[in-house]
Amino acid sequence: MIGWTYFGLANIPLQLCSHIFFQGTFAATCTTIVSGAVAERVSFPGYILLSIILTGFIYPVQAHWGWSSQGWLKQTEFRDYAGSGLVHLCGGTLAFFGALILGPRAGRFKRGAEGSITNPGDGVAVARSVLNTIISCCIAGQLVLIINRLITGYWSLTKMINGSLTGMVCICAGADRYYPWAASIVAGFAAVFYICCSFLMVKIKIDDPLDAISVHFVGGLWGLIAAPIFMDTGLLYSADEKAVLVLVWNLLGAGVIIVYNGIAGIIIFSILKKINLFRTSAECEMVGLDWFYSREPAYPTGAYNITSRDLKSDSEIITQQTHEYQHQPSQFLPPVQQSDNLFTPDSVNIDDDIFLIQSNMEIEC
Repeated sequence: MIGWTYFGLANIPLQLCSHIFFQGTFAATCTTIVSGAVAERVSFPGYILLSIILTGFIYPVQAHWGWSSQGWLKQTEFRDYAGSGLVHLCGGTLAFFGALILGPRAGRFKRGAEGSITNPGDGVAVARSVLNTIISCCIAGQLVLIINRLITGYWSLTKMINGSLTGMVCICAGADRYYPWAASIVAGFAAVFYICCSFLMVKIKIDDPLDAISVHFVGGLWGLIAAPIFMDTGLLYSADEKAVLVLVWNLLGAGVIIVYNGIAGIIIFSILKKINLFRTSAECEMVGLDWFYSREPAYPTGAYNITSRDLKSDSEIITQQTHEYQHQPSQFLPPVQQSDNLFTPDSVNIDDDIFLIQSNMEIEC
């Protein structure tokens, strides 16, 4: 949405179509990273506005810095092959400040990729990238599964999935230049960093439902640091001036990305909060955003092989939580200013909605 040429894709050369496709997916990825950190309490209209700003104005600037031939980072030794920093560190930084400013959910703490794969030689780079990505995904996922088991005593599927994602994030910066053994080491460190950050976020009471910060901020930052060290022209192979420059420029680039997105995020999220477009209402958070905005459950009970006894238990839990909210709402919500406006649906009757949910459960049984 910004720039001096091809505004709105007007008169775009056909050979740039693949570039547009790749950058479109990266912009969407950056935005969805933020959605994970503000899930279950962000205002839907506010998130739509936020998505437009991030994809149209915030992300394109740094993408131009690092991937355009005219970008200032591109003209240095900065190395980010597939977006560890320009996509994931960007999204992770925004996710952190979004979760920080939005506050936790109710009761949470009560207790190639450079735009083209059509150039000669790209096939080898893509194949190498795919192999290293799979290796990193598997190593990081398995290590997180084991480490979390040792710490908590439980096997966690969600932690393993997030560990796998962290592995794929961290490998992006040098995916086309790693040997398989190097990709394994990078992924191993990523797994440890992810576990540490995940527990740290809970410790400092940053509510990140999907661990978006731990996956993308930590994975992206580590990816930018690891590439100059472990890729086949890195410091482990030749501690020459160029390898050192790549590390220096990657560190500088990471700092710039964090500062740029941090400042942009603070401004955008603070404005949305000020005009009451960031956080959803108390009723919406209690009933659930899916039911509040669309009157449709995100996870229909009929899609699962569960018994009427399970549904009854779920119904009783919902009723109990609603009863507690009605009598002591302050225990569920932080001190957030709420007000109705043109962008917020009419306030719902929680008792009616609970009745509808229970009725649906009985019908599906």
